[in-house]
Amino acid sequence: MFLMAAMIVKADLVSFPVCENSFSQSAPAIDGSLVAWVDERNGTGNHDIYAKLLPSGGEQAICIATGSQTAPAVSGSVVVWQDSRKGGGDDDIYAYDTSTSQAIAVCTDTYNQQYPDISGRIVVWQEYNGSNWDIYAINLDGGAKYVVCDNAANQQYPAISGNYVVWMDYRNSGVSGGDIYCRDLNAQAGSEFLICGASGDQFYPDIDGNIIVWQDPRTDSNNDIYGYDLGGTGEFEVCVRAERQNQPAVSGNWIVWRDRRNGTTNYDIYGYNRQTHAVTDICIAAGHQNSPAVSGQYVVWQDAVGSGDIYGAAFPVQASITVILPNGGETWIAGSQHQVQWQSQGVSTVKIELFDGTSWQTIADGIANTGSYNITVPAGINSQQCLVKVSDSANASVADQSDAVFTIFQCTLKADLTGDCFVDLADFVELASQWLRCGNPFDPGWCGNP
Repeated sequence: MFLMAAMIVKADLVSFPVCENSFSQSAPAIDGSLVAWVDERNGTGNHDIYAKLLPSGGEQAICIATGSQTAPAVSGSVVVWQDSRKGGGDDDIYAYDTSTSQAIAVCTDTYNQQYPDISGRIVVWQEYNGSNWDIYAINLDGGAKYVVCDNAANQQYPAISGNYVVWMDYRNSGVSGGDIYCRDLNAQAGSEFLICGASGDQFYPDIDGNIIVWQDPRTDSNNDIYGYDLGGTGEFEVCVRAERQNQPAVSGNWIVWRDRRNGTTNYDIYGYNRQTHAVTDICIAAGHQNSPAVSGQYVVWQDAVGSGDIYGAAFPVQASITVILPNGGETWIAGSQHQVQWQSQGVSTVKIELFDGTSWQTIADGIANTGSYNITVPAGINSQQCLVKVSDSANASVADQSDAVFTIFQCTLKADLTGDCFVDLADFVELASQWLRCGNPFDPGWCGNP
């Protein structure tokens, strides 16, 4: 069974290399266009953190300290990771802000800190207290670390989005195995709640906004992908098949995972769009594709090319335009200048049209899609039923217009000297400044008194 309402679509995604260094790259993480990964170019077994901006940025060494740097996570311009530079099996959490070139020791306390995640400026991780694993957090902008969950059982593999933290929890291991729990950081300590307590171990949760995903063995030991909507709709199936699906990740409407439906000798990367209910084979190349991560337009993964490289693909961007200004209720004077504003994606050039209450007229066409354009309102318009439309110059079906009508009127006040269609003291000041001034610079006798 696989999402009865879903449809399988052939991917038209084109894979591209993110990093093809001759040594091994693994465990990619991404937020926006910043992708980070574990890299062995400085020696086999010597794991470092590298990063780059997609699609064409240069590679940057984030951390090449002694020991291994692993398990990176990214939010905005900040990369966090698990760091063993201290040695002795005592891992710590470090971070680096690519926008300020600032290295940050997030947590170097005794015992292990592992598997960090980050959202905004909040970092979470699992920490060993001498007998079991707990979940901790810290704000990079200041303050001490604090407990997210320190139940007597193990809590592991945390993920964070906004103020929600999810993790794998063993408090019910004698009944249902490992479960998925969640806590709102704005709620008091100890207020965590169960997301999934199905039979077997629910592993590797991820979260974006209100959507939580994880791998789940309740149907078969090969694992399937399930999700949960904190917004009120609760649990839902993402991929339930006889073959193995695991390592899920979520961003917006996209859920991606590692999938073995095409044979037992290799894993592929698949995705499901919650808005269109379409399943997409993102990468079904020969060999293994592992550890997918997704953010916005991009999905990245470790690809079995050579000793292991990082590859990516971009989801198609659906072209759209939204008019911001004028959007209804404004009042413009015929002949005056105003700015039209809009938001868009997937559009190169635009056409701007004005409805004068009777018909549409083109104001500009083929102009660069900068999101704004200054226009001179045509003279002669006098209507309360005006609209502005912005469309894709190459595709008229991609368009939007003002949500409601606005007014353009002709100013008939001859004594208005300042152009605001209102006669006030400012107009008298302008009149005084022009009193007895001759308006013909080519004929000194034009105004009399030669």
